[in-house]
Amino acid sequence: MKSLTHLVILAMMMTSGITAQENTHFTNPLIFDILKGNYDPADYLPAFPVDDPFAISEDLINRISPDSMKATLLALRTFHNRNTASDTMAVDKGIGAARKWVLSQFDRYSINQSGRLVTGYLQFDQDVCGMERHKNVLAVLPGRDGSDPSCIIIEAHLDSRCADNCDINCLAEGMEDNGSGVALVLELARIMSSYVYDHTIVFMTVTGEEQGLVGSNAFADYAVTQNIPIKAVLNNDIVGGIICGETSSPPSCPGLNHIDSTQVRLFSFGGFNSAHKSLNRFIKLEYQEMIRPLAPVPMMLTIMSAEDRTGRGAIIYHSGKMDMLRSVLPPLTNTETQMWLTRIIMTVSIPRMISSV
Repeated sequence: MKSLTHLVILAMMMTSGITAQENTHFTNPLIFDILKGNYDPADYLPAFPVDDPFAISEDLINRISPDSMKATLLALRTFHNRNTASDTMAVDKGIGAARKWVLSQFDRYSINQSGRLVTGYLQFDQDVCGMERHKNVLAVLPGRDGSDPSCIIIEAHLDSRCADNCDINCLAEGMEDNGSGVALVLELARIMSSYVYDHTIVFMTVTGEEQGLVGSNAFADYAVTQNIPIKAVLNNDIVGGIICGETSSPPSCPGLNHIDSTQVRLFSFGGFNSAHKSLNRFIKLEYQEMIRPLAPVPMMLTIMSAEDRTGRGAIIYHSGKMDMLRSVLPPLTNTETQMWLTRIIMTVSIPRMISSV
């Protein structure tokens, strides 16, 4: 109850002056059907399914492309300002152009995989800095186990900001916060859509994070009201930060100006014996056994006791919200573990990618 009280207080603080969501829906109705389990898995299987965890592990090392992620960063910076309330009509700037570009990337990956990714927006109405209509961008990879429709969400926020979080005219390229997270989610979608997983995977970029986790909250509330089962959530925020005090903050880093590019820190909701911390331990074990022996740059995985970095609210609130959706987190299958391992491998390349931009 104490944790829930903290969650409610935090939500009130972060969303002060922002109205609740209305008219929430997927622009592509197929997404709703898939997330409810109303689909035939055979329709989304590749011609030659690859599901062996060891084969996927070896393949990941060769297929992940730092150049691909760098290209995403360079593209995102061209939109000038991705504020939640920024331009939605221009073709080359603002949050509208940015989300259309992300959707075009998801569509391109889907075409390359014979339509296996189902793409679209989660659209909702809410007054944020004077902008009424907002969209999260999604690419859904249907799972092959039709008996359990629960999904795994991989997300990052697309919006950026300046000191005034309603400033829609300033230069807010958001390369680190959170272009790095978006680059990771897009690369995951590109790579993972080649393989077969038991459960449905949702790749999503959300809006309104800087104004109080608006986009994540919209999806969570919609999942509750529509009884969409969620198995796990992986939020990626500022994943390329390696300089303590500038692009990272305690306890992610030991001290001011400390540089660390070979450690992945896993924050999660709950205490030592929570399902979330247990999932992190499983991820770490699988990485050590299946990926580290093959990795050209081995990473150290650290399971953090804190729910988020000092002064941050995204993971505390968002993980807590998703925890209310599903009180018990079932263990993942071996093939699903590759999702988490892919994310860890890619963090090797992101810091070097950031420094070369």
